Amino acid sequence: MPVYNGAGTIRRAIRSLQLQTYANWACVIVDDGSTDDTAAILDRIEDPRFRIIHLEANRGRGYARKTAIANADGEYLAYLDADDFIHPDKLRLQIERFRSDPELDLVGCGALMLDRRLQPLNRSANTRSIKALYRDGDSLPTVMAAVMVRTELARNIEYNTALDVGEDIDYFSRYLDGRYYANIPDAMYYYDLGMTSSMKIMRYTAHDIKRGWYQFRRTPVAGLKIMLFDILKLFVYGCTLPVLGSGFFIARRGVPANPSEIEAFRTTLAAIEQK
Repeated sequence: MPVYNGAGTIRRAIRSLQLQTYANWACVIVDDGSTDDTAAILDRIEDPRFRIIHLEANRGRGYARKTAIANADGEYLAYLDADDFIHPDKLRLQIERFRSDPELDLVGCGALMLDRRLQPLNRSANTRSIKALYRDGDSLPTVMAAVMVRTELARNIEYNTALDVGEDIDYFSRYLDGRYYANIPDAMYYYDLGMTSSMKIMRYTAHDIKRGWYQFRRTPVAGLKIMLFDILKLFVYGCTLPVLGSGFFIARRGVPANPSEIEAFRTTLAAIEQK
C-alpha cells in the first residue's frame, strides 16, 4: 500500500484489510514522504500485521511500490491503494482461485468505482485460465489495482520509477506477458477514480505519453500506438474540456453497476464505518 497524503482515506483502506475473511496476511505500507497526518495515523496502528515504512521525501508511486515489494514476503502479493478499499472476501477468493489452478500467475477481480460505475472489464471478464499476450501496449485484461500475483515473479519485474502515472500499466504489461491469468468477475475492489479536475485529466494524459516512450524502447509498435493515441486524446481534451468539463469524460468510464453489486458495496462500507 503506497500512500502520499492519505490521511483522509487510509483508515478506511486499513479497516477493509482487518475485516478480511482470510486473516493470514501482512500489509507493507510505504508512506511516500507525506506532509499531512498520514505518518501519525500509521504510527498509531497496533495491529502487528501492518509493517510501516516512512520515506523521508516523496519519491513517487513507482518507487513506493518497488519499496513495498522489496519488503513483502509470503507466496502471493496483492495491492491496495490508500484511497480505495476491498470486499471482505477478496483475498480469500483470490487465493482459493490460485490454489485451484497451479498454472495461474495472476488472479484479478472486478472493480466498482466509488460513483457506482464498474470498470469496463467486468462485463467481459475472463474467468478461466487464459494466457496473456501483450500486443497493443495499452489494453490489459484485468483491473490492475485489484489483482493478486505470485510474489516471487513480482520481484523479478522492476517498476519504472521515472513514471508517476501509468506505472502500474507499464509494470503489469511486463509481468503478465505470456503468463496465465484468470478474473473473478465479482466487483470486490472499490476504487476512487481520484480525477476531479480538468487539469488532472490533462496531466494524466501527458504522463501517459511518457509511458508510451518507455514502452517504445521495449516494443516499438506498442509504444508508438500509446504515444499517438494519447497525443490525440490530449488534443481532444484541450479542445473540449473547457466546454464540457471533466465530469463529462469521467462519467463515461465504466458501466452502471447492478443492484447486487451496489448492495455489496454498501454492506462493505457500512462494516468498515461501524465502530
